[in-house]
Amino acid sequence: MSHSDRYFYLCSGFHRSGTSMIAQCLAKGGMRMGEDLMGASFSNPLGHLEDMPVVRLHDKIFEINGTNWQYCDDSQLIKPSWLQNYLIRYIQGRTQDNIIQGVKDPRAVYFLDDWEIAGQQAIKYIFIYRHWANAAQSLLNRASRHLINSMAPIAANRVNYRFWQQPDLAFQMWLSSNQRMLNFYLAHPDKCVLIAQEGFASGGFEAQPLADKLALPVSCLTPSEFKPELMTSTLDADAVAFIGDDLRKQLDELWQRLQNHAQVPAPGSCSSPYSVADHPHKPVAKPGELSHQGFKLDGLTWAELLGFLSSIPHKLLQPELFSDGFRRPYGSVEQFLSLAKITHNAGFYALTKLARLRAMQVHTGHWRIEQWDLFSDKCDDWYHKDDASLPQVIPFSLRPIGERELGVLPLIDGLADIGERELLARIAKLATPAARKVIEATLLYKPLSRPELFHQLSQLAQKVRAYELAELAMIKALRMDYQVDYLVGLGDIYYQQKLFNQALQVLEEASALSPSQVAIQVRLAQVHNALGNKESYALFKRQAQSLAPNHPMVKRWLVDKQPTSAESEVISSPANLLARQCYEVLSYEEVLKVVQANKAEGQTLDLHNLRVGFLLRDNQAWLEDANRTLSCSGATHLRTSIYRQWQKLWPRPLLNSYLGLPLDRPAYTQNKSIGATGTPMALYIDTQDPQRLQALLSLVNCHKVQIELHIVTTTEQQSEIEQLVEGWSGKVHINSLPSGYPEAKAWLACCSAALAGYPAVAKLHTYSDAPVGQICNRLLAQWYGLLGTDELLNKALSFFSHNEPAALLVPPYLPQHAELLLQESWLTAQQQKCKKYGLPEPSERVIVPTDKMFWYSPAALNTLPWPEELVEDTDFYTLLPTVLEQAEKVTQSIQLV
Repeated sequence: MSHSDRYFYLCSGFHRSGTSMIAQCLAKGGMRMGEDLMGASFSNPLGHLEDMPVVRLHDKIFEINGTNWQYCDDSQLIKPSWLQNYLIRYIQGRTQDNIIQGVKDPRAVYFLDDWEIAGQQAIKYIFIYRHWANAAQSLLNRASRHLINSMAPIAANRVNYRFWQQPDLAFQMWLSSNQRMLNFYLAHPDKCVLIAQEGFASGGFEAQPLADKLALPVSCLTPSEFKPELMTSTLDADAVAFIGDDLRKQLDELWQRLQNHAQVPAPGSCSSPYSVADHPHKPVAKPGELSHQGFKLDGLTWAELLGFLSSIPHKLLQPELFSDGFRRPYGSVEQFLSLAKITHNAGFYALTKLARLRAMQVHTGHWRIEQWDLFSDKCDDWYHKDDASLPQVIPFSLRPIGERELGVLPLIDGLADIGERELLARIAKLATPAARKVIEATLLYKPLSRPELFHQLSQLAQKVRAYELAELAMIKALRMDYQVDYLVGLGDIYYQQKLFNQALQVLEEASALSPSQVAIQVRLAQVHNALGNKESYALFKRQAQSLAPNHPMVKRWLVDKQPTSAESEVISSPANLLARQCYEVLSYEEVLKVVQANKAEGQTLDLHNLRVGFLLRDNQAWLEDANRTLSCSGATHLRTSIYRQWQKLWPRPLLNSYLGLPLDRPAYTQNKSIGATGTPMALYIDTQDPQRLQALLSLVNCHKVQIELHIVTTTEQQSEIEQLVEGWSGKVHINSLPSGYPEAKAWLACCSAALAGYPAVAKLHTYSDAPVGQICNRLLAQWYGLLGTDELLNKALSFFSHNEPAALLVPPYLPQHAELLLQESWLTAQQQKCKKYGLPEPSERVIVPTDKMFWYSPAALNTLPWPEELVEDTDFYTLLPTVLEQAEKVTQSIQLV
């Protein structure tokens, strides 16, 4: 194919419908999918293959329309005039060599007409669709996965939480996206192929006709990258409750239409599993029926802003939309004149005048208005004429009083006859919306005779946060009297809007008129500080202090904050040392970087990170707080979705115990391997609650290594526990003790006898303040910190095997444990106890087990004497590291191994 005959390919379809699967096949067949590709994520481990410039472009259009990728035709989507030029440049930049070029983005279904205009005859389309039930379920699964990835309240994750606030959102998105895709396909059937994910994945189709139609190698359409385990095939029963009969009917009808037109339809068995009552068809809402959206224009360049504003229908334009144009760094004369044209056509005449005044200022570069020369050829000696005598081309002019809208407010109706001072006094008493309207009308239709009146009007405008009107009034005051107070006032208006360069310019003019005025020097220092000009900031600060060291502004604004001792702490402080031994949650982005560098390591870190987040959160309160504002069906489904994600973190009996749900009878895994030392591992478990023990054993059973159990319980519980551990793969020893027997004494006795031959033992218990049978975060954190992974078990064994002084390994701290150890009262009590038993007083906080659970070496402990009084002390376990330290034995945090 010649250079001129080459095609560019756009691959699109609804989210979670298989666009990444198709893109992987296209790439493997030789198509280049872009130069800056979005990588893998937890929801798409094979990679998205989306070219980031296109993703950012589509997202930008959504954002400035006040929406995002969840858009479903629920508002009118305004396309800026520059969009097609961007797409033309993108396509041309990608088709300069002989490699097959394409791009994939699900968002593109809302911009297909724009791509078609940009690509003309040189673009072809590959569309993929998936059954609405499966696509929606996959979307909900991904959203719930994102929710548990954050420590913040669920409602703070507004994008993903929205799926449960608007329970039919995922289905409306599918309907809107696929309807647009099908409409485009029917309009351009000669340059599109339509493929069902289910049909493509099955491989039961002829690829050659598709390849011929698209002028592609057949290898591009061979489903070699498909992984069945990544597909969601069922819809939660709770999610069905989200779908009314009318919506379900529309979903099924559109699915059937897609099937009828597809070159590769889904197999015949892929039909909707839900019956639909025969209700009249209810169409998707049309843009004209939709509520007004909130546009978001920050972040656009001047050219992009003007292009977008010019594309918005006048009925959707509001004055507030133009605030972003006025509250950004000054543009060029041409840009302000273009902005003036748009505001004038929309009927926002005060903003038109301000835009033209800014153009006049930019043209000359200063605020000596008498010398402004833009538009001067239209009116000789304009500066000395009053506002009412100026032609409209000079923006200081007034508009005809008869033009004002009557019946809005009495003050506007009587504007021509009311006195100036009375008018200002009455404006000051108005509520904000009314005040803004009267101030605008005054600036457009009322001649004020003195500059101080415009100054007062500007202050009234600032009071109601109408900064564009305040600026317009202050510029009018400056025209009448070029003096310091009005320049400073204008500088303050710019500073409030963070227009620091403009504030600097006008304040420098004010300083030239009055170089010894301390208020100006203070303001200049503030502006330079905001701009990051540290040397200039220090200079003006010194000048202000030398001019008036006791001036209130100097004292209030320029006194440096002295750093406190807490701010200069080094890493060796007790707080920082403890922080290194605490559980820590990494950000999603940090974990994802590891995933992209090393998939296996990243997935392990991801699982650990999610578990730690679970441990540090009050999960039931976290979920219930989110459910308070949801409908009954939405709350039910959110609980189901979150529970499904939690099941990926913890074995089901452990999770059910945590949540207070019924526990299943355990089935233990057999054929375990021997640990790294060649010796089976041992657990010492003190328990009087069989249900909690069942939860603990479900966590232990996840490990591949063989583990032997030494369980201490009461006579009353022994029989039930014996039944519970039937079928355990390793040896089990159960000892019953009478109630009230000292716990530490029983443990030390077992340590010197039954456990003496093990290189290392994990000491555990099942005691908790939670209801009987339930575990809490504190208990789970200790278990997980000691038994989290096979790698952790082998590290513990290796630590004791290769470090002769090693005696104790302590699990990571929860924040409340670390806070306890930081308290001076805790350290004082420890020191007193050490003195009582003849132990060396700890000079600083030491690593201690906070909940009587740890790994230990029986050999290290069995060589030490254990006084009866010490063993029976309630603080025995927090004193244990000091006892070991005295015997030159090492206690370490497992977090640091």
